[in-house]
Formats: sequence, C-alpha cells, structure tokens
Amino acid sequence: MAFACLLVISPFYLLGLGLLGITPLGNRLWLVTSDSSETFRGLALLLSWGVIFNFGIFMFSPAITHSVLTGTVLSIAGYILNYRFAIELLKKSFTLSPPPIVFALMIIALGVQILLHPLQEWDARSIWFFHAKFFYFNGSAFSLVGWTNPNYGFSHPDYPVLVPALASQVATVVGNWNEYLPKASILLMLIPALLLLSSYFRKRWSFVFLILMQLFVTLKFIDNGLMDGLIALYASLALLELAIAPLSKFKSLLVVSFFALAVGLKNEGQLLVLSIGLAFLISSLRFQKFTLRMPRISIRELRIGLLTILLFVPQVLWMLHVKELGLKNDMNLGMSSVSIILNRLTDVHSWILIGSSMFVKSHLIFWLPIFWLITKAEQHFGRVLGSSRIFHLFFAIYSVGLIAVYLSTPYDLKWHLSTSTTRTTLPLLLAMSGAAYVRLRNIDQNL
Repeated sequence: MAFACLLVISPFYLLGLGLLGITPLGNRLWLVTSDSSETFRGLALLLSWGVIFNFGIFMFSPAITHSVLTGTVLSIAGYILNYRFAIELLKKSFTLSPPPIVFALMIIALGVQILLHPLQEWDARSIWFFHAKFFYFNGSAFSLVGWTNPNYGFSHPDYPVLVPALASQVATVVGNWNEYLPKASILLMLIPALLLLSSYFRKRWSFVFLILMQLFVTLKFIDNGLMDGLIALYASLALLELAIAPLSKFKSLLVVSFFALAVGLKNEGQLLVLSIGLAFLISSLRFQKFTLRMPRISIRELRIGLLTILLFVPQVLWMLHVKELGLKNDMNLGMSSVSIILNRLTDVHSWILIGSSMFVKSHLIFWLPIFWLITKAEQHFGRVLGSSRIFHLFFAIYSVGLIAVYLSTPYDLKWHLSTSTTRTTLPLLLAMSGAAYVRLRNIDQNL
C-alpha cells in the first residue's frame, strides 16, 4: 500500500519542484494553452526539471532522509506559490482529449512491465542499482563506505548517479530494499519522455510507428534496469524537438532539459549531447530555410534558459565528488590512449570487428532497407522536407565518436564490442527511426 501511494504521489512531488523552479518568472500561464498537446509539452518540461532539482537536493543534503523531507517542503512551496497556475495546468491535463489518454495507456502498460520484473541484468544489479544500495545503506551521498573500496571497482563507481540517487530515495521512503521497488525510479524517469511522446499524437500511422520504435525497441533496455534505453530515448526526443517541433517556447527549453537528463544518466550522455549539438549547428548553417532556426527568445524565455543551466549543477557536483574521492574511469582516456589508437588505425582486423559489431551484429544494417523504402515513398507522395537531415548528421557524428571510443579502449577489442554495441548503438537506431518518422509524417500530411 505504501509503495502504491508513493507511485501516485511521486509525479506530483516532482511537478511541485518543477513549479518552484519557474516561480521567479512571474506570470506562468504562458505554459498553459487550450491545446492539450502543448500543455503536455509544458508538463514534460516541468517534470524533467523536477527530476533534476530533486537530484540537486539529494547532492546538497547530508542524508537521504533529509533530501526527501527538504524536497517535500520545497515541492509544497512550489504549489503554494503557484497555486492558480498549478490548478489551471492540472485541469487542462486531466481531460478526455487524446494526449492524456495515450499517456495513461503508456504509463500503465510500461509500469506493469517494469515493476513486475526484478532486477536481473548484471549491469543493472552490479552497477546502477549497486550504487543505489551504497546510497541506501550508507544513508547519504557522501559516505565513503564502498565507493573507494578496490574490491568494488567492478561497479564503476565513477559513473553518473541520477537514477541510483532516485532509487535510494524510493527505497528509503518505503523502508526496505528489494529487487523490485527501486525500479520505480526508472518509471519516474520515463514520465517526461512519455508526456512529450503523447504530445505528438495525431490520428496517423506515423504516430503509431513513432511509439513502436521509440518505446518497444527500447523497452528491453529500460525494463532490465539499464540506463541505455532511457538515454537513447531522451537523445532521440531531443533530436525530434529540434527537427519537427513548432517554433514554440518549449522547443529549446525541452532540448536543454533532456541534455541535462542525458549527462546525468550515463557517461555516454556527454558524447550524445556533443553529437546532437554539432548536428544541429551544421543543420542550421546549411538548411536555414527549413524549420531548424532557433525561435526568437523573449526576456521570460531567457530567464528560463538561465534557470535550465542550474540543471547541470547536480551532475557537476557529483563529478567533483568523484574527483575528490580519486575515482578513475576504467577507460583511462588520455595521452596513453594515443598509442592504442595509432596501433588500431592501421589494423584492418580492428576495423572489421568494429564495423561488423556496430552495424551488423547490432542489426542496424537490417533496418536500412526499411528506412530507404520510407524515403522513396516520401519522394513519391510529397515534397521532401529538410528536417530529417539533423538525424543523418547525428548518425554520422555519433558513429565517428563511438568508433573513436572503441579504437581507444584499453580492453580486448573483441570482448568490449561484444558486450556493449547492442546498447551503445541504440541511439543510432532511434535516430534512423526518427528520420523515418519525419518522412512518414510528411507522407501522412500529403495524402
């Protein structure tokens, strides 16, 4: 019963923290529109802010219990200071329009799938939720117990801890640890993404394709307690926002918020953010006649933009804490990597291993004919829009980044590839599906 209550209350807790974050902006009713899709985009923004503000409270608190109590007080303050806006926002959200119905169906289906299965994957049990156990049993983010123990080096203690922190809070509130309850943190992390996906609702086949690709392809990597599905999903949604979202007040804000979530989920988030940023800049320079130019930003939106910078502070605090503890990344990238890269650059076998693992064994190559057919169909049914080019650029840039990482790995290359490429190439698959969705959407609009 306590766990069920926690599941119901937690989204409102996070929303309250998001509301508190926009309090300095004065009139907040610009976040509420008559269009339920736009209102859901506003909710996705506030919930994503709430997730990371909660992480910030966790990092600033001396104990997990203090972080929960402090967060609760601040969340209530967010509702009190914005009660009129909160009432209007919730009133617009709880309607029988398609986006709320789609969101409810997705959250129920995914919630059952995630919460009914225990943690089983090695990485989930021995890295992400092992770190959550450190937090839970130590009662604090800053206890040294476990983190500096060389016997626990297998758990990569330098990794980001956004989800482990949230999982430890869930276990603390419920009062015990098991292999089911902490997975509620994954469900909470999904809420902003599901809200945004729901806002894309159209009575079109393209929307069905989007949901199938974004959720069902990543479900295996979300349900098993890994971070790979979450980070790929948020990277893909950031690309979609940049490619097709209207020139609205939410576009740049959601992208920055999802960037902050990505860097807090996994180290790969830094490469993903860099790749998306470069792809967007190149697209903007080359294709300004399309929809890729940034909107004019008002003073209010500039203030929100400045507030979103605060979303990166918790992760920076964790990185400083990692440095203080003397924790090292297992890749040990640096000058020592140069000789490894040079040796593999001239090794044909290494290139064959990387190419076959990244594009064949991960099944990326088998999706290419499908996406090619969709492209041809778009050319037949309607004019080709340039908005999908950002996906192609991202695919190229991120692929180069991944190849560079594998060329520099200090581990046996075959082993490293066999244990990681199905996960690390997931953003590439979602990028391809995003480009296909843009083209299918164009076909739908021209039929």
